[in-house]
Amino acid sequence: MQRRTDPLEEFLPPEILRRTQLVVEVPSRVAIFCASATIDGLVKVGSNPAPWLIVLHPEFYVAGTATGEALRAHELFHVWQRTVVPNFDAEFIKEAEIIEAAGGNPWDNPYEKPAYDFEQDIKQKLIERGLRG
Repeated sequence: MQRRTDPLEEFLPPEILRRTQLVVEVPSRVAIFCASATIDGLVKVGSNPAPWLIVLHPEFYVAGTATGEALRAHELFHVWQRTVVPNFDAEFIKEAEIIEAAGGNPWDNPYEKPAYDFEQDIKQKLIERGLRG
């Protein structure tokens, strides 16, 4: 019997995959960027609210699909950032506040941009390996 493998195991450090808890539920909104959001505005599909914890929206995360696993990879990238960026939470919030004040989008945050790039790269690689979209 073949061992079931995590589709992300070759892309992230083993400790990140092993230690991180995944919760599938509607992520809580945070104050940054959400105070002015309308019903037609941004939908929070994932979050990394604490070290070693990611929360993914059940309408967007489908395990074993390229899109779902790429979303999980995005949030796991933030878990990794917490392990390598000193004072990550404060730095992330500081950048988010600057971007919000300038009228920017959440993905303009220099800590979000590489996570989005990683997500897109992982999705493409998983599709190339045969995972359905």
